[in-house]
Amino acid sequence: MRFPSPIRTITIIVPSFNEIRTIARIYDALVRLRLAVDNNEIEKSILFVDDGSTDGTREWITHTLADARCDGSIRLLTHPTNRGKGAAIRTALEHAHGDYIIIQDADLEYDPQDIQTLVTAAHLTHAPAIYGSRDKDIVNACSSKTFLWGNRILTLLTNLLFRQRLTDVETCYKLINTQLYTFLDLREHGFGTEIEVTAKIATLGITIPEVSITYTPRSYHEGKKIRVRDGVRAVLLLVKYRVSDLHYGPLDLCIRAWRERALWRVFAPHASATVLDVGCGRQASLAWKLRTRVSTYTGVDPDVRPAQYRNVRILRTPAEQMVAQLDGETFDTIIALAVLEHLDDPDHFLHECRTLLKNNGCLILTTPTPRAQPILHLLAFLRLIDAHEIEEHKTLFHPRELHEMLRRAGYSSVRVRPFLFGYNCCYVATR
Repeated sequence: MRFPSPIRTITIIVPSFNEIRTIARIYDALVRLRLAVDNNEIEKSILFVDDGSTDGTREWITHTLADARCDGSIRLLTHPTNRGKGAAIRTALEHAHGDYIIIQDADLEYDPQDIQTLVTAAHLTHAPAIYGSRDKDIVNACSSKTFLWGNRILTLLTNLLFRQRLTDVETCYKLINTQLYTFLDLREHGFGTEIEVTAKIATLGITIPEVSITYTPRSYHEGKKIRVRDGVRAVLLLVKYRVSDLHYGPLDLCIRAWRERALWRVFAPHASATVLDVGCGRQASLAWKLRTRVSTYTGVDPDVRPAQYRNVRILRTPAEQMVAQLDGETFDTIIALAVLEHLDDPDHFLHECRTLLKNNGCLILTTPTPRAQPILHLLAFLRLIDAHEIEEHKTLFHPRELHEMLRRAGYSSVRVRPFLFGYNCCYVATR
């Protein structure tokens, strides 16, 4: 995938926890760092995130920034208690405005001068994500054989599970387009964020290129914080993000796959199509299957983070308020998979969808039938599917009933296709 936007600005995020021995040197190195492409200097901003330090790290940064009288390009964000590297990155993402983002550990294991290498590669390849590898082409020192082989095993597993060709999955240097970083909706608190980022980028179908970087490892005595247990957790996270995601369990995903299969049987997207996906979910899974096959994709959901990436837009809004949020836009196709059963006023929703459709546009719905209710409750009781989803079911519709509702809402034709052994139905209604 190519991302054509030029690199004009970059945000460097520096998570820090008890790094008083190295914070001054990393600060000086980042302040002196000059980045450029095609002889044009790149504007950089630096976000330090003190993650509950107790050794004076926070006070040192605070006093240094006050004395330097920075113009806002260098800022300090703080956590009152230690929450982990992933939490620090999420805090910084709320304030990051560069075209690309990179993480710089505060311990000087990574040389900030190598950031230029990644920026140059991203500029030449237009890659939305590019990694700095400690194991590609050059030989770097390692803190121990345990960590060396642990990282190699994690990288091998990542390549097998997510169809990548990485040499260093646990690298700190991940230069990622800011819009893409926002889309990832990160949730891990600790070092597991490294695996989460890679797994989610790979799930979107993006191949991650690498460039070689230098690496100077430090020992536990010098303050190294990652432990063997973090490696074990990384393996578990790889499996988790391969067979599941943040919200759905394996059986939930199977049911969702059945819904999407029913969708593809009635929906043939074309290059000029505009699509609205109601209840798109936190990962907006349909977006990544449709983004290269339609003109624009818009997803709406009350539980997502608003974002835009190329022709994909995600809006945080309930289904009942989407008309006001979309402000007069119309679409060729509206998709609402497993949405109708959760709404207080399904009739109003069907009318709202009709106002958002272009002439001859179609609404594609899936919803369980009443006969599915006892099965769903049993699966929820056995914790095989998300019980919260089932508890939120307000109305299940008999196919004839929903067919008539669509007709009353003004749709000119309605097709009904049962699937999943008749426990669900797919409806295609034309405006």
